[in-house]
Amino acid sequence: ETAELLERKEGMEADVITIGIQANAQFLPLYIAKEKNYIEDALSPYGISVVWNEYNTAIPLNRAINGGICDMGIMGDVPAVLGASNYGKTNVVGITSHAPDNYVIVVKKNSEISSPADLLRKNVGTVYGSTAHLFLKTYLENGGLSMEDINLTDINVGNILSYLEKDELDAVVCWEPHAARTVGLGVGEYLAKGSDVGLFGGFLFVARKDYTEKKN
Repeated sequence: ETAELLERKEGMEADVITIGIQANAQFLPLYIAKEKNYIEDALSPYGISVVWNEYNTAIPLNRAINGGICDMGIMGDVPAVLGASNYGKTNVVGITSHAPDNYVIVVKKNSEISSPADLLRKNVGTVYGSTAHLFLKTYLENGGLSMEDINLTDINVGNILSYLEKDELDAVVCWEPHAARTVGLGVGEYLAKGSDVGLFGGFLFVARKDYTEKKN
């Protein structure tokens, strides 16, 4: 799929902007802009067209931006920093919002887990390298635990309902709207939110350096 997207990108005219987007409650305005063609309408008078690529998390989005598949995209602060550090090819061009309570810890409904201490030796899932990952680390440390005190699993954030329903995980650390769906269906309940530990929870617009330098 990556090779196919890159081939498609290389075949486009110069006046095309490719934007990466991912499912996150904080990105809803961008989804509305996409649905209503706001960005297309704004750029069309300048002869610029827009292509959208959708990703499950910031990890593949980071690879797409740094690999030349996308010109820019929106993601959480932690993956944005990690992407810049690992690849050295991106600039932050804007901060769209910060919403610490977009990040939450969810446990199965009526779970006996009610504090960081209760996660000792429990099976916990999150997306590695995400802001949710940082939230989990901070939450554990506030309770006197470390990441070594739990059984940590890298997850597909779209599957958290299944993880809890099938008792594959005791807790999931993720972001909205995935958690709200699980709670709304009566499978999970909230254990903690980002503001409980002082999480900043920023969301950034990130672009490739060569793209922004070319356009300036």
